Amino acid sequence: TGIFEPISYKTQVVAGTNYFVKIKTAADRYIHARIYRHFSGSTSLSDVQTGKTLEDEITYF
Repeated sequence: TGIFEPISYKTQVVAGTNYFVKIKTAADRYIHARIYRHFSGSTSLSDVQTGKTLEDEITYF
């Protein structure tokens, strides 16, 4: 459908917060994304891991 659906996430506090998000991109297809939010409020996509499954654990990367 072209809509990404966040499934679950973990956080890591650094000089801001890293969000590690499992995202459903299609039927049985997932990615893990690291999104950084600085304490000032600015947000950026830091990294993406492709080829993930629903069963793959979200790890810090």
